[in-house]
Amino acid sequence: MPYRAARFILAALLTLGACAQDPATGPALVPLDAADFDGGPRDDGASTEVASSDVASEGDGAAAPADPAAALYARDRIVQVAIELAPAAWDTLRAQGRTLFDILGPGCLDAPQASPFTWFSATVTVDGQTLTHVGVRKKGFLGSLDEQRPSLKIEFDELVEGQKLGGVERLTLNNGRQDPSRLATCLSYDVFAAAGVPAPRCNFARVTVNGTDLGVYVNVEPVKKPLLRRHFGEDDGVLYEGALSDFRPEWRHTFDLKQPKPAPSPPPLDPLLEALAAPDEELLGALDAVLDLDAFLSFWAAEVLVGHWDGYAGNANNFYVYRATSDGRWRFLPWGADATFVTHEDRLDAPASVMATGAVAHRLYQHPEGRALYLARLEALLETAWRPDERVAEIDRLEAELVAHVPADRRAEFAVAVAARRAWVLAQQGRVRAELDAGGVAGPASLRPAICMQEAGEVAVTFETTWGTALVDNLFTTGSGSMSVAVAGQSWPVAMVGAKAGPHPDKPGVGLIAVAGQLPGGNGFAFVWVEFPLAAVAPGAEIPLDGTAIQAVLMHVLPGQEPKLVGLCATGSLSLSQVGLGDGDPIVGALDSPVWTF
Repeated sequence: MPYRAARFILAALLTLGACAQDPATGPALVPLDAADFDGGPRDDGASTEVASSDVASEGDGAAAPADPAAALYARDRIVQVAIELAPAAWDTLRAQGRTLFDILGPGCLDAPQASPFTWFSATVTVDGQTLTHVGVRKKGFLGSLDEQRPSLKIEFDELVEGQKLGGVERLTLNNGRQDPSRLATCLSYDVFAAAGVPAPRCNFARVTVNGTDLGVYVNVEPVKKPLLRRHFGEDDGVLYEGALSDFRPEWRHTFDLKQPKPAPSPPPLDPLLEALAAPDEELLGALDAVLDLDAFLSFWAAEVLVGHWDGYAGNANNFYVYRATSDGRWRFLPWGADATFVTHEDRLDAPASVMATGAVAHRLYQHPEGRALYLARLEALLETAWRPDERVAEIDRLEAELVAHVPADRRAEFAVAVAARRAWVLAQQGRVRAELDAGGVAGPASLRPAICMQEAGEVAVTFETTWGTALVDNLFTTGSGSMSVAVAGQSWPVAMVGAKAGPHPDKPGVGLIAVAGQLPGGNGFAFVWVEFPLAAVAPGAEIPLDGTAIQAVLMHVLPGQEPKLVGLCATGSLSLSQVGLGDGDPIVGALDSPVWTF
């Protein structure tokens, strides 16, 4: 998804009103906002000597601790992780990913998201202990995807059965792409733990790949059997991961079953869906029979306290549910808490004391007794688990610990991000308290509709420009073309059209073409942004848009405002009748595509 780069290029467009003509006023435009949502061959026959010592020991001859991972997640240390793998494998790993269209295209509620990531064989050294033939792959859903600093999963036994690092089977290393402070994930899990919610442990790791320092990562405990045993005293229950998943009949197929496999029968989620459909007078009892309602209230309130807008209550995303064998009831576990301890730009006017996008939270908040139980739990945790002085002290301590591991050219950004988290902590209690003192606030009246994209229009553009003009401010001076746009049955009356092209400013080996058309009546600009691999370029080429390697978006730009994503152009084609990659070479072609909207 090229949105970040598009904002960089589009900045100049915001001041183009004086440069372009202003034809007669046309129909008003109501563009749609974007929805929020942040290998190589295996060597299965390889063998290696596995170190028998623990990740960290207390001295020569020290016995292995009962929990071999305890030292790995100690908050007062930074784990040193060095990964070595074939350069070609690393390049392939970094490039793997998915797009918004992959996630929300037609049929997006039919099944869990398929993983686009594959395993690669690597040599991995953790705090001086080295293992070979270790499985390494990229991880991430969408917001954390990064080609330069990818989040990583390391499985010591993926390629060699039984191989462990001092009793530890795997590492999960998150790049913190949505959190320049790197602090939010661990701080959030501290709050969940203080609230009595089963949460992963985490600390920090300094990661190098093939000798290149990738900086500080967040070392997060995976939601696997060791974590389940630690929190529940068992590990053989049913575990699902939820990623844009909810307990509604039309959404339930999106849950990703982690264990056991194959899935048990009858479908284990059905009783929870049935309980949610109970009449009001039976709701709480029906839910508590299949869901640990008391535990859910704490989970929900903790998500709200840390501002986890991309979690279950806020976005039906980033969570696990576990059905214990001991009593057959479900418990929620938090996940993906990197975009926390900050107010998301789309939630600036949202209440601080409730999020209720997920069906369980929504039904309870609409239920008088359920709402009262939630508000009482939120109030209790605000006093017992939030602990703003303790959170600020931990922020101060971690800032001092991590700053030496932040590259010099990123320390200013790091300091600003840390200060923002500190200020948010200091303000959050007052925000929540004010709403509680007022008796709470109204929640969303209805659940959001299905999130899959629909074909809602079409766009066709032609362009004539020259290579090397992508960073020129005024694209009406660097090229021309034509543009036809229709969305939701409404034609956009495009007047003057400009174009530019060149290497992508952030992605090596990727080119971009930008085409903008002025809209009448002060309605700004229609803007088509196209990305494509330079290796695919050839005169006369007809390149299918696939939403991944070849992708395009339609945006609406108003002077002085952020660009608004209207839709994706993910299934049409890009044709190039003339193309050269030297500065000044002509770039002539066309793009035709349906427009997919939310």
